Amino acid sequence: MHQAEKAFALTAKELWARLGLRPNSSPPTRSVRLVVDGISLLLSDRGKYLLIEANAAEVSVDDTVRAAQLKSALRVNLGLLLSCEASLYLVDREDKKHLVSRAAYRYSVNSISRLIATIEDAVNLVDFFNRVSSENGLPASNEVRGSRPSSFVFVP
Repeated sequence: MHQAEKAFALTAKELWARLGLRPNSSPPTRSVRLVVDGISLLLSDRGKYLLIEANAAEVSVDDTVRAAQLKSALRVNLGLLLSCEASLYLVDREDKKHLVSRAAYRYSVNSISRLIATIEDAVNLVDFFNRVSSENGLPASNEVRGSRPSSFVFVP
């Protein structure tokens, strides 16, 4: 196992322990999935850091709707620039464009509390963007279901 894979496996193990979750039988080597209140997060090893991603919305093929979605994403990113570790990114997935909440956690930080706060930022960004989208009549992510509180606590 390479040094980065060890850092990822140890970080995932510590995170699962802090959250009171049962770890898989074999330690993760490159990525793990975590679902928080209906929002699916992918935590993946990127060498010196862990990348946290969650789908916020599929971008519409309709030009007018797509423009409104992208304008909304830019406004949300700008509005949360100083207070949120996560940002919305436009990515291609399976021949479709998606807006994805992304945040990075450097292994050198070595603080599970900081990692949890970064994960909360990624989840809260998806939640906030979907609320803004709904208020503006724009499509929201199908991964987000039901109503959720405005903040998330992982400790059971």
